[in-house]
Amino acid sequence: MLLAASTSLLPAVAFAGSGNTISILQDRSAGKPGNTLSVDQSGATNSLVRGLEERGLVAEQLGGGNDAKLTLSGDSGTIRLLQDSSGTMDMTGNSAAVAVTGSANAVVSQSGSLNTATLSVSGSLASGSIFQNGTHNTAGLTVAGSGTSAKVTQNGNNIQTELNVSGAGSNVDYTLNGNNLTTSAPVQTYSNGANITITQSAF
Repeated sequence: MLLAASTSLLPAVAFAGSGNTISILQDRSAGKPGNTLSVDQSGATNSLVRGLEERGLVAEQLGGGNDAKLTLSGDSGTIRLLQDSSGTMDMTGNSAAVAVTGSANAVVSQSGSLNTATLSVSGSLASGSIFQNGTHNTAGLTVAGSGTSAKVTQNGNNIQTELNVSGAGSNVDYTLNGNNLTTSAPVQTYSNGANITITQSAF
């Protein structure tokens, strides 16, 4: 099923196939353009689109001009989403493209405006998360491998990075703090069962 939703002030729940659930709240701030959501669950069963754990069960796009394209395929995938441009004056919000394959989990949280997140997670019990706070940030994350998890956090403005993680059972935490930070090439990690933490700061 392909679902396209425009701005709504009330939660909407849509069902597709066997056990697929979408719970979404889209709330447009006065004077801002609407939020858009596209969800493809046509290749999935028992998949969920819902909110961040600390904010409840409803995925949220707040403010205006936010755009999300979510694709779930395989069994028991979950996507959690918050995009919030309500605290800015920009007409353009945040953009997220998320793909989950198999029993994987994905989380995207973007607060600010003009942030872009691209997240792909595949593998049994794999998980990937992107958190961005600020404006004009771009993050890409690809996670592949059984039991592998990775998180990209960007705090600041004009930060651009890409992280690719593979290998079974590894855990990678990549954080960038500051302004005008750019990685010249994608960061690559491959390990089996290792914990890797990378923090870069510049102001």
